[in-house]
Amino acid sequence: MFDNKFDNFKEDISIKPYRKELQAYLNWIKTLCSHILHNNIDIAYIDELFSYEFFSLTDNKEVQEQELNKYPWLYKSIFKVHKIWSAYRNKQGLKNDVYEKESLALLPEYEKWSK
Repeated sequence: MFDNKFDNFKEDISIKPYRKELQAYLNWIKTLCSHILHNNIDIAYIDELFSYEFFSLTDNKEVQEQELNKYPWLYKSIFKVHKIWSAYRNKQGLKNDVYEKESLALLPEYEKWSK
């Protein structure tokens, strides 16, 4: 669907030309987050399958600048699940090291939107 446009976020690739695709992917992630927040899906069951995709997206500086930090009220569920999922992974002794230095949790208003 996305022709691997988001596979190499660690590369210095601009996502600006792919804003519509990014928004579509974020909407899919929001659906996943909604299921997690309503206890339809347990993070323990999906961690191995989706943690890389989730954290490589949310902890990416350009994604934050283009969408998450710019329109946080649209992505509140993502902020909430980021906090919950990070806590789960920390408790399990797992790291979110894809973009550890660019974690969504480092944004100034993270606490406000992750409540």
